[in-house]
Amino acid sequence: MTVDEPISKPLSYNDFKTLFTPALSKLDAQRVCNPFYLIKGLPKDLKPAENSVYLAGGMPFETMFPFKKVSVKYRTSPGKLGSLEQNDASDDELYGEYSIPLYSDPSVADKEMDIARGFQYSDNIGLPTLISYAKKLVNRINKPIYDNWDVIITSGSSDSLSKCCDLFVDEDTTVLCEEFTFVNICGHVNYANGSCLPLKLQVTMDEELQGLDTDYMEDLLENWEKYFPDKKKKLVLYSIATGQNPTGVTQSLSKRKKIYEICCKHNVIILEDDPYGYLQLPKFDAANPLKNPYNEAEMSVESFCKDILKPSYMTIDTEGRVLRLETFSKVGSPGLRLSFIAGNKFLIERLANISFMTTRNASGISQSLINNLLYEFGTKYQKQINPNADIIDGWLNWCMKIAGEYTNRRNVLFKAIHESEAFKKGMFELLEPSCGMFASVVVNMKPEWINAKEKSERDLQIKRVMDYLLCCLLETGCMPVLGYKMTIHREFSMERANFLRITFAKTESTEMFELGAKNMSTAFERLFDEYMTVNEKWSLSPAGLVGM
Repeated sequence: MTVDEPISKPLSYNDFKTLFTPALSKLDAQRVCNPFYLIKGLPKDLKPAENSVYLAGGMPFETMFPFKKVSVKYRTSPGKLGSLEQNDASDDELYGEYSIPLYSDPSVADKEMDIARGFQYSDNIGLPTLISYAKKLVNRINKPIYDNWDVIITSGSSDSLSKCCDLFVDEDTTVLCEEFTFVNICGHVNYANGSCLPLKLQVTMDEELQGLDTDYMEDLLENWEKYFPDKKKKLVLYSIATGQNPTGVTQSLSKRKKIYEICCKHNVIILEDDPYGYLQLPKFDAANPLKNPYNEAEMSVESFCKDILKPSYMTIDTEGRVLRLETFSKVGSPGLRLSFIAGNKFLIERLANISFMTTRNASGISQSLINNLLYEFGTKYQKQINPNADIIDGWLNWCMKIAGEYTNRRNVLFKAIHESEAFKKGMFELLEPSCGMFASVVVNMKPEWINAKEKSERDLQIKRVMDYLLCCLLETGCMPVLGYKMTIHREFSMERANFLRITFAKTESTEMFELGAKNMSTAFERLFDEYMTVNEKWSLSPAGLVGM
């Protein structure tokens, strides 16, 4: 079945069970949950009393909680660059308030969360109202082709990755990853006794080519037994398809379809990690560097969803082999540790089993805070902008504002970099991200820096240059991330690792961005003046910094 063909029949839970049980890890295949509080096998003619006195589970009564009410003051728009507090308008215009009461108003009990429920033990998959909001979010933007799907709330993206690796990975499993990526995935895979294998990444401004090299991937999987005669072909693909970390590239829909077809042919599970998808960045205009389409036009939530946001793999998933990992961190608050996974019901049920045996439910206070914020944003949006809007549109309106502010931050930093001496002298190139909060600074190496004939020696030369540059950066006052620190396999990727990852997320003012760009420029000028001359300040070994 290709991704453009309709599903011939509805995919059932048993279809998913049959297809994906062989993909489970050995540990998960043995994982059986049998909660002591569930009653099974009762006689068919037994009719439990309707109002039984509850003397079963050890759940504290809600008046035993020390919390009677939690009040929250929230922003209606993100803070602007250069001001920790906004004082140019009244509180009513910039802020709103809501509370988490002990008991909800019965009229909104299916939308708001109260202390009695949110601070109590809850279902392993999450609180029902937040589950409902998460499903609305998926349906609004990335509606799956099939109906038998569900979501599970997790304690942040790392928890999602950990659970997914528990589900699929054992010593027979190979996880295919973009060669530069969020390398924490390797820790989860290694802990589960699996192995990571890098796939070549096309880092280019050509939007159709960006992302995984499909020719390389196809050749690898078609000839798996030739390349890896001792490895079983039990495969999972981990991909940050939108706003890839660290490169910022985004896979086009046509490329996603090609990758998905390859995965179907070779029975590869897809873990689609999408922490940055709502932070879409319009193209940077060097001639008008502070131009921000989010500010200059009344962009609607409808156009944001339809024209700006990129479709998930779930929208082309005809077989239910995609697990989509979303998070509230990048547009909400990372410290709440709150994310969710969407996928077919069989796999979500298996993930719920893992939750039951490990973390149980995500933090009730975190779920309640986000749940009621979604309700507040939604009702406010309906009252002020569109009474016919879906309640989740209020949250999407917030995401749109956050994307606009990240665009502003990107513009300020890029403007300062474009005006720097090192950039004007061509010492480095700045690769523009399509999404997210990171950009890549590519070092234009002098030929004499990397003149070794053997690849292994050139790799060491590249590393030594990057390590020397890091020393210059740290001494002049700039702290980026070295590209080679985000590789799955250094030997595989070192020849393409001559870049820095920089962020425009954390700095608080225009002046600090300008200082950062100036210091980075100074560091590059030092590199080009000192490296491989008698003026080298640091006597690094041929392999660069030890331990790096």
